[in-house]
Amino acid sequence: MYKLMKHKRIVLQLVFFSTIALGFSVAQADAATLWLKAKVPFAFTVGSEQFSADTYLFIAPTGNEPGLIVKSPKENTREMIVVESVNKNPAKPMKPQLVFDRIGGKDFLRQVWIEQKGYMINKSSEEQTLEKKSSESQSYQVKGKYVVAKTSKS
Repeated sequence: MYKLMKHKRIVLQLVFFSTIALGFSVAQADAATLWLKAKVPFAFTVGSEQFSADTYLFIAPTGNEPGLIVKSPKENTREMIVVESVNKNPAKPMKPQLVFDRIGGKDFLRQVWIEQKGYMINKSSEEQTLEKKSSESQSYQVKGKYVVAKTSKS
């Protein structure tokens, strides 16, 4: 009888610790975020910030922050840009991409698409002025790819 109770206790402990380990791995998977990595072959502007042609990581906010982090791995720089997010239909996967507007020969980042969210960048006063002065305006996309975040710190 004692042997049977000891055996049950060991089995229950194994089940308990397995459940904790499984819950931890699921929490880790949920905590993993996707970053968008894109090579932008031209200089561009976001708000009042100027960015050179480079490969960038676009990191979605983890909390209620109204921003998107733009990080250059080569230059080890990091900028927070203010955005407005728009949720899309989760049943229809979005392709990772950046949308730019070219106005008067200058490129402005307009949208960043990561997972099921679109991050919209408000037009700066410079962009609004150029729109009024210029008759040329076009929108185009730069494809990106997803990179799984290694840690929650960036």
